[in-house]
Amino acid sequence: MSTVTHMVSFKLREGVSGEAINQLTAKCLSMKDSIPVVKDLQASSLARVPTEKQDGVCFHNEEVHRDLGLDPVRNQHILLLVSFDDVEGYVKYASNLEHLSVVENFIRPATVPGSRSAMQFKW
Repeated sequence: MSTVTHMVSFKLREGVSGEAINQLTAKCLSMKDSIPVVKDLQASSLARVPTEKQDGVCFHNEEVHRDLGLDPVRNQHILLLVSFDDVEGYVKYASNLEHLSVVENFIRPATVPGSRSAMQFKW
């Protein structure tokens, strides 16, 4: 059975703190547990999310792959890979209130307008 994967990436606004990047990344990772149709969620970011609990959720280093910084001018700064059982799962996720809240309250304030790049594919 193939998996539907949503890949989305962003550039961060200049001056966004490491703490804000960690908070944004942690909030994105929390969707794995709070949105039932999300089967897996991995992230890559410029900052490292600690392994201790944040807002009652424990984040492990293997969930966040730190960007290697090999092409900082052209590369995106945040990447999310979100997996679903099927296209219907992605459609439900895209309109889920928790997802929309993360976008509005964490992603948009920290990222450059128009920098979002995304695609969905079967894996």
